[in-house]
Parts: sequence; structure tokens; C-alpha cells
Amino acid sequence: MSFFEAPSADANQKSGPALSRASLPIEFINDQFNIGTKEFKEQYSHVYFARLAILRPRALKAAKTNWGASVPILSKILDIEPGKECAIACTLLKTLKNRPNVLDDFSDEYIISPETRVIASSFVSDGDYAEGEDESGRIRVDGLDLNKVVTGVVIALRGTEDANGVFRVSDFCWPDAAPSRAIPSKNGNARKIVLVSGIGAGGDASSPLALQILADFLVGAAGGDDDASAAAAVGAVIVAGDLYAKGVVDGNEPGSYLPSAPGSNLASIDRASDELDAWLSELASSVRVAVIPGAADPTNYTLPQQPLSASLLPHVSSFSTFARSSNPFVASVDGMVVCGTAGQPVADMARSVAETEPHALLEMCLRAGHFAPTAPDTLACYPFAHDDPLLLPAHPRVLFAGNQSTFKATQVSLPGSSSETLVVSVPRFDESHAAVVVNLDTLECELVRVDVALASP
Repeated sequence: MSFFEAPSADANQKSGPALSRASLPIEFINDQFNIGTKEFKEQYSHVYFARLAILRPRALKAAKTNWGASVPILSKILDIEPGKECAIACTLLKTLKNRPNVLDDFSDEYIISPETRVIASSFVSDGDYAEGEDESGRIRVDGLDLNKVVTGVVIALRGTEDANGVFRVSDFCWPDAAPSRAIPSKNGNARKIVLVSGIGAGGDASSPLALQILADFLVGAAGGDDDASAAAAVGAVIVAGDLYAKGVVDGNEPGSYLPSAPGSNLASIDRASDELDAWLSELASSVRVAVIPGAADPTNYTLPQQPLSASLLPHVSSFSTFARSSNPFVASVDGMVVCGTAGQPVADMARSVAETEPHALLEMCLRAGHFAPTAPDTLACYPFAHDDPLLLPAHPRVLFAGNQSTFKATQVSLPGSSSETLVVSVPRFDESHAAVVVNLDTLECELVRVDVALASP
């Protein structure tokens, strides 16, 4: 972790050697998230079947590697025979007693309006249980730690069906990693990026001073020669969601930011947009910048969220170094895949498990090979008809989640992969005044924190 102060009066009059910004070629891989014409006539079952079709072969491969030829591996649930040990690959479904039921909103006895509807922070209860599902049917499973899995993951189960038709699980494994490619060799200096999230423009917790100091550091105008060298090594900045403060766009309901929506505050959006436009323009004048929408931002509610409109950020949108990305985010940075979300999947998964830290849930996403396993069950997503674009790309170099309460970074090695993935929980800037510097070559992380107290007179 490193700290830096506000720039002094002669911060731009450095006597050290001239520095050049690290150049990182970036290719955005977001076409699969482009919704285009929206049609909501499809059933969500298509998403689950598409997910299973892609992940089942990898799960069965992992089963064979883990349990060998001594355990018969079946192709579908319908082939299970009571009393005979076997292995199957299936989509896991958790029945949570406290999970909201949309039909309750329209019941005669209990009518709830969208304005007063409150979703529980946890769906966990003692009566919860799990089932495995494929295209042939479902079977109840017992023996799994329900805090280690969530609805929507595809896993391989080893066990035996008992006389009551319950599959007693003795072990389970995650799918093998998708084939990975060699990490391209570097030419010269280390390749670094910065991850920051939760700017919260327009909110009470937002600190214009902290944002200015961060911008000064990233453009090389703050601190001494060492700070300038550190800033010059950064080839790209990724802003991972919640650029606007919660409440500026008047909640997270679909379309609530439109002029016709009750309680919308366009003046607040305009002020926050102006602040963001100026701050991002300063960054983009010196370094590549990509922004990802989050739960608090003015875009669509369902995943994948579409890029923010250029009309919100008109000045910075004219920069060739600036990109408005979707959520999830996927890009090839000098040949290395960097991907992540603004944090909604982790927050939603946390409601269906007990005593599991958010970072462990992000690691679960990596092992499950999916950005948002609980979508579309408890996390809203678009009803894709023929595929599931929320599957993770082939073994990423970095997987991040923005807007987390704390910073944490771990290096995870997946079965079937020749390289590790850095998993990063990025803290909210409006709460932590911190950003994360990632070395793509070594997978080392540094938390850079702005200490506003040092900058105060």
C-alpha cells in the first residue's frame, strides 16, 4: 500500500528526467454483451440449458480426472440407478425459503407496490435444500455444503441415489478451466493497470479533493520522481461501476432516471455528469480510460448493462483514449484477458449463502466459469434465446469485482490451466479513497490510498 499527498505549488516543475507513458494495446471484447433490439418473449430456461451445454463437458472431464474410471460417469440424471454410485454433471438449484416470490406482489392478501417493495439482505434459512437439474429432469441432492455453492453453477456430483430418491453426495468438483493461451512476453517495462470503483459523484460521501489527488497522481503531477515513475508505468485505468452516487439516479429500478419517472432528479444527474466528465477528461488526456456502468448508474437494470450514453460525458467521449464499456467488462490488454463486473453478482450471491466473505464468492465465479451464476434466478439478466454470454472468457489473467467493502487480491490456479488468475475485490473509492494497481506480468497488487488529511491545510 502506498500513500501520496496533494501536489505542491511546484508539482509540475520537476527537475527529473522526462517520462513516457506505458503503452498497452487494448482490444475490447464486448460484442457478446450488445443486446441490440430487446425482446422479452423468451423463457429463461434457454439460458440455463445453454450454460449447461458449454460447461458440462468440462465438468465431466474434471470428474474423470478427480475420481478415475472406478466411478461410472453418466450423461444425464435420468440414467441414475438407485443404490449404484455414479457421477453426473448438472446445474445446481437451491430452494431458499426466504427467496422473494414475484407472485406474492400480486396476491389478493398481500399487494406490494414497487416503491415499497423491500428485498431481504439474506435468503438463507434452515429449511433450504438443493437439487441438480439437466434437460432430462431434476433430483434432490443432500450432503453439499450450501454455503459453498449458489444457484446456477454447473458442477459434477459424485454419490448414490437412496431409496427415497435423494442423491447422497460424497464429493463434488468444479468444471475444468477453459483452454488457456501462453502469456505474451513483455517488451521492456512491467505492464500495469489501475482498477478503481465507486466514484459516487453527486453523493455526500464523494470527495472532489480525493478524486483530484488521484487524477494528479495518475497523470504524473503529484508527488516526487518515484511517484511520477509509478504513474508512467500505468497503461490503462478501468473505472468499475457506480460512477454516480446511489440516489443521484433515484434508485435502481429500470428507467427510474427518465424524465417521466416519479422522483427523478435530472439536475443532480447533470451536476454529477459534469464532475465526472471533467475528472475523466483529465485522466484520458494522459492515459487510456475505460468506464463500466454499475447498479447506481443511468443505464439498463438487467445484466449485461449497456455502456453509458456519450451524452452524459460529452467531452471525454471525444477522446480516442476513452472507452465506454459494458458490464461485464472483457478486454485483451496486450494479449492478456482482463475481465470483471461492477460487483452486482457478488452482492447477489452473498444473499444466498451464510458466513461467506464476498471475495470467496468472486473466486467461486472463477471456478464456476461464470460472471453471474445466480442470474437469472435472483439477479436480473436479459433472456437470451440461444446462448449465455455471461460465461467467463477462456481463463482470464485478471478477474475483478468493483464496489466491494474491502480490498483483497488472491492468485488462483484452476485445474486444467497452465497459469494463475488474479482475483481482485476493488473497494469503493468514495468509502476507501483507494485504487488498485495491478502488475499484469507478476500479478502483484498494490493498494494506492489517498490520504485527504495530509492534503488539508
